Amino acid sequence: MSFLDEDFSIKIAEIDEQIKSMQQELLATVNLNNAGDELGMEIRKLRDEKLALQTQQASRQDMRYEWMK
Repeated sequence: MSFLDEDFSIKIAEIDEQIKSMQQELLATVNLNNAGDELGMEIRKLRDEKLALQTQQASRQDMRYEWMK
């Protein structure tokens, strides 16, 4: 695993932890009026960021594979 792959993995793990924490907070605020809207939007934003990182990581791995051929 290269340094860049490790960097992506660390960032993805950090995002996963943020999402988990926010989901727990969201569940705790379910009964409050509109309290979950902002958290839900932030969770979606983090999921999008995670997907972008995973896509970049896969792209780099594909480029590395093509270079090694």
